[in-house]
Amino acid sequence: MSTAWLSWIYEPIEVEEASCFVRRRKDVVYTLCVEGIVPLLAEAGYRLPFSARDLTLHLLQGLYTLSKGKTILPHPRPEEEPNQEDQYREYTSRLDTQTWLDFWETWGTSHDFQEHRRTSQMRFLLPELLWSWIDLERSPSAMALEDLLEEWEAQDEAAKGKDDPYLAETARRDYLDKHWH
Repeated sequence: MSTAWLSWIYEPIEVEEASCFVRRRKDVVYTLCVEGIVPLLAEAGYRLPFSARDLTLHLLQGLYTLSKGKTILPHPRPEEEPNQEDQYREYTSRLDTQTWLDFWETWGTSHDFQEHRRTSQMRFLLPELLWSWIDLERSPSAMALEDLLEEWEAQDEAAKGKDDPYLAETARRDYLDKHWH
């Protein structure tokens, strides 16, 4: 790791604009992840496939890149994921613009997220970054679909033989053979 990177993540920053309370940048971002982002995702029914510590590292890397005047782009999701457009629509309806405005009203006061900072671009990038990272197999719509498929499977199992006259007659004969002979 470079000295510049380590100096940057350990740099003391304001926790709130114009406050005297300072913490190391990595601690501020970790708190944002653990107390802000992860609960926000969980409330909307989403999970990340990695820990809050890993999320912190991803965000710190993004913030560092932005602080150097460079651009970051979210990675596209794999194309083979089913119903991706529908999943994205659901994601953006669960975590809509107002949700993010409310989130940043609470969490946007620390140094790197203040609106006049270069790194404030993360406010606009975070929803797309999180979309590229969330575990869609455990998303609300995927879980609802799984529940529906299990329900249909149970109904199919329960209905086996009821609609097929041959199977019904065979079951009746088997019953009669076992109990009347």
